[in-house]
This record gives sequence, C-alpha cells and structure tokens, in this order.
Amino acid sequence: MTAGGLHLAILQERALRDQLVDDPNFSTWAEIYREKAKEYSSYAAPLPGKIVRDRAALITPVQFERRIRNVPRHGPIDESYWWWADRHPQGGGERRYPARTGCCTADPKTRAENDRRARYDGVIVPLTRGLSPVREIAREWERAGQQPLPRFWIPE
Repeated sequence: MTAGGLHLAILQERALRDQLVDDPNFSTWAEIYREKAKEYSSYAAPLPGKIVRDRAALITPVQFERRIRNVPRHGPIDESYWWWADRHPQGGGERRYPARTGCCTADPKTRAENDRRARYDGVIVPLTRGLSPVREIAREWERAGQQPLPRFWIPE
C-alpha cells in the first residue's frame, strides 16, 4: 500500500511538472497515473474481504462427535462431545465440550456455540476494523483514476 501510494504520488508530480504540456491532464504522466490508480485500486479493493474470509474460514463451525468406548465388564461409556477449532497457528487449536451433562454443564452445545461466537467476534471484528484503511485507500485510488489533476503552475 505504501509503495503504491508513493508510486502514484511520483507519477502525479511528474504530470504536474511536465513542461511539454500546459495542462497536466494532457501529460503522458497523467495518463499513466490514472491507469496505475485504477490498477492499484482493483488490486487493493478485494484484499480486505479475502483476508477476513480466509481468517474466518479457520474457525470451524460447532460439530458433534459421537464416541462410544466399550469398557470390558462395565459396558459402553459415552465420550461424545461438541467441538470447534481455530486452525490458525496462534488460534489455540480444538475446543471440546463433553456431551454428558453433569451438575455444572447444563448444555454443552450452547456453551460451545457461545464460545465459538465469542472467539469469532474477538478475531474477525478487530481484523475487519483494522483493514478499514485499506478499503478507504482503494476507494481513494479509484476516485483518483477518474478525476482530473489540478491545474496550477509549480515554479521550478
């Protein structure tokens, strides 16, 4: 983003200082500036959405895993659980919520869904907000590619 902005600033400056034309908008530098602004905008605009979608995809939905273990002379033991995972390297991995309810675990599915929602919101909301400047810059670049350069004389 920084390099793209700097490149556009240099192109704009070249157009404004082009001695071969009276109006900077007729400079070949202005033409290149507008083309690059559109090109950079079309590249940068979809990036925040892709980054957020890719990160969100690493947080799995809540799922049920049925597990029955047979203990000789005691019979089957239900070890089923609800689970979800954050597959990001720093996401903490898989979380499990035993399906067997006890005195303190009334509804493991709801608890798993609430914990997953809290994790999702805790990761995706700040990420989306953090990428807002990228969206704004892409919009500015798109507008820059459509607007004429200002006409004024810059002393040498």
